[in-house]
Order: sequence, then structure tokens, then C-alpha cells
Amino acid sequence: MRLEELAGKEIINVKTGSRLGVVEGVDFQIIPETGEIVSVIMPGKGGIFSFFKENIPKEIPWHAVKLIGSEVILIELDNTY
Repeated sequence: MRLEELAGKEIINVKTGSRLGVVEGVDFQIIPETGEIVSVIMPGKGGIFSFFKENIPKEIPWHAVKLIGSEVILIELDNTY
């Protein structure tokens, strides 16, 4: 699978049931020599009241990715992502 094929897929945490975002808004940390994906970097929450909210990106380890489906990417994390 190519990275561009992930575009538009929603990322869902199966532990919490929360929607984390869509792949268009994320970056991947990749080891250039091997092409191995290390983590998915989610942008911080923004919006009209972002001044009052934490705008720090969150990093999801690639080993947390459990399934890549046709419309969603399911991850499994215990913490509050």
C-alpha cells in the first residue's frame, strides 16, 4: 500500500471509540534508509477557540495500528488520544 492510498481514511481508537482525525491532516515519521513507518503524527486541535486549547501534535506509534480498512484506520491505544 502506498501512503497516498491512506488519504481520506479516518483514524479511530478502538479502545476509546474516539475519532482522531483524517489522514489528510497527519504526517508520518519514516526511516529514510528503510522506508519503515515509525509513527503517525496527528496535528493539534485547532479552531476558533484554539487559543484556549492545547495545540500540540500527538504521536501515535505505528505498532498501535491494528487494521487499515477501505475507509478507516483502527488503532489501539490505552491513553487519552
